[in-house]
Amino acid sequence: MPLQFVYRNQDFVTDVRRTNGKRPEASKFDTTIRAGWMDRMERGLFRYHLGDLHTRVLPGPRGYVAQLNVQRGTERRKPQEILSIQQEFNAKQFNFNKINPEEIIFEMMKDAGGGNEKGQLGEPCKMVVLVNVSPLEFGHCLFVPNPSSCFPQVLTRFAIQVGIESVLMSTDPGFRVGFNSLGAFASVNHLHIHGYYLNHELEIESMPVKPLVPEKGFYHLLDFAAGFLFYTESESVEKVARAICQVTDFLVDRNIAHNLFLTRGCPPCDRIESEDDRCSRRGVRIAVWPRISCFGAKEESAFNVALCELAGHLPFKNRKDFELTTEKDVIDIIQNPVIDWRPVQGVPDSHPVTAGIGSRTPATLLTKDKNKPKKTMGCVQSFRELCDHQKNTNVRLSLPAVCIVWQTAMIILFGIFIRYDEEADTHWIEYKKAKNLSDIENDFYFRYPSFQDVHVMIFVGFGFLMTFLKRYSFGAVGFNFLIAAFGLQWALLMQGWFHSLDYADGKIKIGIESLINADFCVAGCLIAYGAVLGKVSPVQLMVMTLFGITLFAVEEYIILNIIHARDAGGSMVIHTFGGYYGLSISWMLYRPNLDQSSRLQGSSYQTDMSAMIGTLFLWLFWPSFNSAITDHGDGQHRAAINTYLALASTVLTAVAVSSLSKKHGKLDMVHIQNSTLAGGVAVGTAAEFMLMPYGSLIVGFCCGIISTMGYIFLTPFLEKHFKIQDTCGIHNLHAMPGVIGGIVGAITAAAATESVYGAEGLINTFNFEGSFEHTTPARQGGLQAAGVCVAICFGIGGGILVGCILRLPIWGDPADDNCFDDEPYWELPEDEENIPPVLQYNNHMRNKDIEEEQQINHDPIRSPLAPSYAPLHQHLKRGGDAIQAPDMNPRRGDKNRAFTPVSQKRPLSDTL
Repeated sequence: MPLQFVYRNQDFVTDVRRTNGKRPEASKFDTTIRAGWMDRMERGLFRYHLGDLHTRVLPGPRGYVAQLNVQRGTERRKPQEILSIQQEFNAKQFNFNKINPEEIIFEMMKDAGGGNEKGQLGEPCKMVVLVNVSPLEFGHCLFVPNPSSCFPQVLTRFAIQVGIESVLMSTDPGFRVGFNSLGAFASVNHLHIHGYYLNHELEIESMPVKPLVPEKGFYHLLDFAAGFLFYTESESVEKVARAICQVTDFLVDRNIAHNLFLTRGCPPCDRIESEDDRCSRRGVRIAVWPRISCFGAKEESAFNVALCELAGHLPFKNRKDFELTTEKDVIDIIQNPVIDWRPVQGVPDSHPVTAGIGSRTPATLLTKDKNKPKKTMGCVQSFRELCDHQKNTNVRLSLPAVCIVWQTAMIILFGIFIRYDEEADTHWIEYKKAKNLSDIENDFYFRYPSFQDVHVMIFVGFGFLMTFLKRYSFGAVGFNFLIAAFGLQWALLMQGWFHSLDYADGKIKIGIESLINADFCVAGCLIAYGAVLGKVSPVQLMVMTLFGITLFAVEEYIILNIIHARDAGGSMVIHTFGGYYGLSISWMLYRPNLDQSSRLQGSSYQTDMSAMIGTLFLWLFWPSFNSAITDHGDGQHRAAINTYLALASTVLTAVAVSSLSKKHGKLDMVHIQNSTLAGGVAVGTAAEFMLMPYGSLIVGFCCGIISTMGYIFLTPFLEKHFKIQDTCGIHNLHAMPGVIGGIVGAITAAAATESVYGAEGLINTFNFEGSFEHTTPARQGGLQAAGVCVAICFGIGGGILVGCILRLPIWGDPADDNCFDDEPYWELPEDEENIPPVLQYNNHMRNKDIEEEQQINHDPIRSPLAPSYAPLHQHLKRGGDAIQAPDMNPRRGDKNRAFTPVSQKRPLSDTL
């Protein structure tokens, strides 16, 4: 049975001082830990023998203490992969119930006046103290509350209180305690805090602080890594422990990672008046640093900024970094992950955490989110907040119900309305005899090759183009497949009612051209899907497609039949409508905390290659797309040529601008995947007009530039100022080029002359027949422009309406920290966990070019911190275009975890 260590408040030491002489006489607590730790070391229970570490104090005012501990980087147990700050405990992974019992030094219990304190489970609390078998410094041990209770790595009041009391029981001012949360480089998801001895003074022990809520012992760190500081002496431990726990609970609720460091320190003040005050160590300072999360498996050979590093103790794992790193290098790297939440000047209660722990003046409790609106947006924002409820991605009932009910409805409606047209019916034989036709003149033989190409674009091209997200390939291809299969059925009905209804018998007659038009209709919805990729449920996508097809059929009828605009390749009808429809929905579904899924909102080398397959399919078959339903003969021929040339021209200018946008001329794969297709979109309306080959090249040339610049500048601008989170950048590939295509079509139509087209050619190209017999080219140009306006209005208006419906909390959409992940809606292969992590090198929707001086500081080769800097590289606001952190595995222990929106969370002050 382990040694029992029982203590009382009387064991707290209150007269500790920092001196330059010998260490003070050890307390009972110190003697027990040191003896037990040395005994385990001599018995060989550690992974390596820890001798005297090479130590140097870095030159400079901070006094950073650097130590070389190579074996901790090479010999320790592999850290667990952490995917969420609220990740559940997993008994199958390593935890402290699986350790060698010989590693336990003692069990701590407090004698609180004849009875033990009660823990979370209503039973006597004990703190198991065991050696850390991969020690950081002398006496490195772990404090584990009730190991059998299997608490996840979320700080409790009992744990923090025992941590404070342990420091108070030590007479050595060098005894330190610390805590790393999940996402802040905790290696094991089983509640534990660290304790160790460091015989060097750290600046945090005596640095000045600014009071925030002094009655709670709560201060702000000045001139240090931005954070907070609590201070307590022996008589107020419980009160301060409760306040600390309220702050950490506040951070956990908002999925904010954090580190804590506990050490003996002088009483807090904004200026140390005397040497006596500076040397006093009668109380405990507890520093709390909110920080940017770092998920995945910790790279142990790296310089990971955790509790020690933030406090000024720098363990290095390689000699080069240890010898060459300067104080400036350390300051630069330590400040990057820390969230600087300083109060607004002159507004003492403006700090969210200050408000959270008891300021009397109301304060707005917001998570650190650079994209969160600072002001409300009227009724739209109010509606968003009204609809924000806990998320539940379980679609076991809703998805099958929608699929079965809607497919049943399709069967019934097809049975009532849909019939073959004369060229697909068995009466074709009689029809061709009456019209003196041959089988080869059946429209099937003219249109089917184009139909094949368009069909491949819809199911393969669009599907694979959206597989760039590193953990959303199933959703990209699978949901693309689902909504396209449903959409083409609904499109045959909707377009049939507007275009193919035979009033003689009330039936819709379909043939090969109807199938092509149905694919075109579906394309508009797939474009819209790109804007909300990874952020919606399959049920929402089905609803979006139902309304999208309906709106498409109406706006197509208005533009092509009522206005009489020409749009062979769908620049207006398909791309402009689909683009603004998706952007408007994305605006209505705005997620202020989407950066909680930022670890997955990027690509990998493999997923970018997969997306490039989609690009190539689309690029190759786009001439068929633009010419599929044009008139047989010269119109179809001309449309293919114009599209072919525009696409070729776009590739060169997209590559040129992509290279120019980077400091060293490197190409961004997102530009190559998307902007190289913009010419095909922009030439769509005018594809069958006499645009001339050089005109097609000009259109492609301009669109390559505009589209690429859109990805570089417009996408982040729209997200920051208009709250439009455009996952795939459809504004740059479809919406803008679609509008350009409409404008090009209007200009080309208005400039048409009989000398260029010929009298018959002019009539045939623009269909100047019937009620439009006397339409002039100039008037046709105006009609073309009107078509663009109609497409934009239907896209924006319809998108806002549908977005309101999709915002309702009934569709099973994912929480903000669970987006861009296949796991909520797909069964993933079991061997997924064994796939080695891949290097994330590209944030798909952000411009990651960096300035030369940043590149020198952050480059894994040129920085003195060398490979150690890579794991933090992903958190730089502008990133780099080289190596970032290891990829994340999509499997997580908190399946379908409910997420509480910020609007529903209570200030901590409400709990006091």
